[in-house]
Amino acid sequence: MYGTPYDLMASFLGVAPARLRGIVARWRRVGYVQSGRLGPGPAWCWLTRPGLAVTGQRYAPARPALARLAHIRAVLAIRLSLQASGAYRDGQAWWRSERRIRAAAGGQVGGGHVPDAEVFWPDQPDSGYPGSAGPPKPN
Repeated sequence: MYGTPYDLMASFLGVAPARLRGIVARWRRVGYVQSGRLGPGPAWCWLTRPGLAVTGQRYAPARPALARLAHIRAVLAIRLSLQASGAYRDGQAWWRSERRIRAAAGGQVGGGHVPDAEVFWPDQPDSGYPGSAGPPKPN
């Protein structure tokens, strides 16, 4: 993701907001993240170049744009909700982000709309979503 608001990150990590501030402070000290208030609502956290490298991501580091915060938050909330569901876990589904979709197309996606993400369920007889496997699962 481009960044995450503190409230969604605290929920994902299962920690109280005060505990999250300490965690983010440690990540900032080692240079993995930057954080701050980007607009109304909770503070945000985003990866730096070293943070991207340690997580194996090849994207350019960037502070989330103010105009995109609501959109980024909505996509992240959907992703976290899906990943927390039994159908997603049991079906061994995976998420392919807009960045990965663009990278797979070599950055050449034309003038058409690029989805915010794609969710794939492997072809498993008991998955509930057979036939939607898509590309191989990313590393």
